[in-house]
Amino acid sequence: MKKLYTPAAFVLLAVAFILFNLLNNTFFKNARVDFTEGSIYTLSEGTKNLLSNLDEPINLYFFFSNTATREIPQIRSYASRVQSLLEEYELRSNGKIKLQIIDPEPFSEAEDQADAYGLQGVRMSNFGDTVYFGLAGTNTLDDQGVLPFFQAQKEIHLEYDISQLIYKLANPEPAKIAIYTGLPISGERDFRSQQTEAPWQTYIQLTNNYDTTILSPDFSDFDPESDLLLMIQPPKIRPDIAFAIDQYVMQGGHVLVFVDPVVQGGSMGGDFRNLEMLELMAHWGIQFDSGSLIADANQALRVGSAQGGSVRHLAVLSVLSDQIDQEDVATSNLETINVAMAGYVKPTEEASTTFTSIITTTELSGLLPAAMMQFIQGPQELAAQFQPDPDKYTIGARVSGPLKTMFPDREEAIQETDNVNIVVFSDVDMLQDWLWIRTQQIAGQTIAQPWSDNGSLFINTVDNLIGSSDLISLRSRGQFERPFEVVNKLRASAEDQYRASEQSLMQQLQEAEQRLQALESQKTEGSELVLTDEQRQAILDFQEQRIEIRKELRDVRHQLDKDIESLGTRIKLLNIAVFPVILTLLVFAAIWLRRKTRVSV
Repeated sequence: MKKLYTPAAFVLLAVAFILFNLLNNTFFKNARVDFTEGSIYTLSEGTKNLLSNLDEPINLYFFFSNTATREIPQIRSYASRVQSLLEEYELRSNGKIKLQIIDPEPFSEAEDQADAYGLQGVRMSNFGDTVYFGLAGTNTLDDQGVLPFFQAQKEIHLEYDISQLIYKLANPEPAKIAIYTGLPISGERDFRSQQTEAPWQTYIQLTNNYDTTILSPDFSDFDPESDLLLMIQPPKIRPDIAFAIDQYVMQGGHVLVFVDPVVQGGSMGGDFRNLEMLELMAHWGIQFDSGSLIADANQALRVGSAQGGSVRHLAVLSVLSDQIDQEDVATSNLETINVAMAGYVKPTEEASTTFTSIITTTELSGLLPAAMMQFIQGPQELAAQFQPDPDKYTIGARVSGPLKTMFPDREEAIQETDNVNIVVFSDVDMLQDWLWIRTQQIAGQTIAQPWSDNGSLFINTVDNLIGSSDLISLRSRGQFERPFEVVNKLRASAEDQYRASEQSLMQQLQEAEQRLQALESQKTEGSELVLTDEQRQAILDFQEQRIEIRKELRDVRHQLDKDIESLGTRIKLLNIAVFPVILTLLVFAAIWLRRKTRVSV
């Protein structure tokens, strides 16, 4: 019988294998297939468009303490996903993204480089090395951007954070923001009170980071190159102003709107009577009820009472994280947003745009007439007239999608756009200092200390809207961490089994330590000589008992992981021994069947 396999055949097989790898690395190195659930290594179309429009090279430096995290599998697993995604950026950028992977070992130049970029080093234990896990970037002008530390709980926005860093490096000029408002946000003289108001902290944040221009009340046009139009309780909108705003939106301009049925705080009390603004918003697909304000029994804040003490104000709300969209890039990870006398918005029935709520009330909310705020004597009277209804009301929303012009009869008008980007909030007070910061005088300086996330919400939203439409389109990618369901069930079962023992031992330990402390507290300086033999023996017994209990407690806690470790051992055994043996047997079986078939032929 002729031999099927000869040394020459094995040589040819080896050569073919090497040639295949060479061809694959040469012609198919950028070809990837993502079979993961949720396509976690696949870039969205927005990011691909962003990368295709890069004009200048961007250098990315991924710092990860690979050596220092050998015993931290959770971080290493996340770091692997981050690195794979960054490599995908590099592959899709047509050479414009240059990625470097750096392990900043202790006392190395790489660690100094990480510190110089402003990355955040985290010490995982009292005696462990500092761990770096962040991203720095530079452009050809030596501008820098940084993501100080990748946090696993923010993984749903990983692609957005990376793309935003790249966008800012590719567009280093300060963003231009046009502001249209009838309120003294910049500290100008208030025509109502005839007093000079201090600048709002939200406005100060804008001027520190962006190129801002406050439009005059009678403006007829504004810079179409503005990255954002910010409208805060705007004054009356004439037809030519409405046309300028409409065409700005038709050209792809982004708009952030704050309107309020009743503006509170200082001398700025007043109601909303801007019918032209209501018409403009309705054209965008947003209905704003200027005659109603929201009350919410679940989220009411306590305010000072005229009679002394404090009382819950049903129209001054602290909106908690459950009512804040944690998947939107502007509102994720925010815990509290304070609003006062807020109205509500909802989509119009004929809207061509898509309306997405990002801040809402609870099921114990209801509406009150805005006009009644001029007559009520205090929060108690407000509570007496409040009746909750089953509806939840939207305080903040994102609007996107196709839109046609509000002026179809004007020949010079751009008639439609594929996608608008508008965010609207039905409260203005949320931007005012009194509702989200406290000021303190420290060393002769006024220090602002936030007590809610209003400022973060404002800057996050502005930061999001000043980017390209491709960047704004990036939403949550879902949670990538895959739970070990069997391990979790084993852990829950083990904890149920051993919790009673642990609690009993903890109680014994506490009792022993209390008796020991009671005896030792009787000693004063030099009193050791007057302790009786029984007391000395009791102290020794309690000390030994404490040591024994702590030992048993460690054994119980070790027992919690016993089943999990056993499962891990079985999985390793399957991967290392059983599966390879099975595959080997299958190969030999296939060879035997093939030889038998040829012999029979």
